Amino acid sequence: MKPHLLIYDGECPFCRDWAYRLQDTVGFRLQIEPYQKAAKLFPDVPPEQWATAVALATPEGRLYWGAEAVVRVLAIQWVWRWLPAAYRWTPGARWVGERVYRFVAKRRKRVGCEACGY
Repeated sequence: MKPHLLIYDGECPFCRDWAYRLQDTVGFRLQIEPYQKAAKLFPDVPPEQWATAVALATPEGRLYWGAEAVVRVLAIQWVWRWLPAAYRWTPGARWVGERVYRFVAKRRKRVGCEACGY
């Protein structure tokens, strides 16, 4: 079975640390790759989009971004399979998830990411 691919900002220590944490949580079903290397696999994605949020590429070739990408990474584990449905169908869950993701992403410099420029 082909693994999912989590694509993150390889120049950001905060992003890199969380990518490794997610890989440790999910195991062999998740590969991680910095967008600086993985972007060439997705020529239709504008280069500037890679720096805006983490992305998850599914084995089927679908891309998810930001909070939804994180939700879908967790759902790779059997115990969290219900999470994408809850994220999609619970009123306000997507809105809150994306706002929290953006809040953290804009402040990642304050938590140790000097390379990010935020």
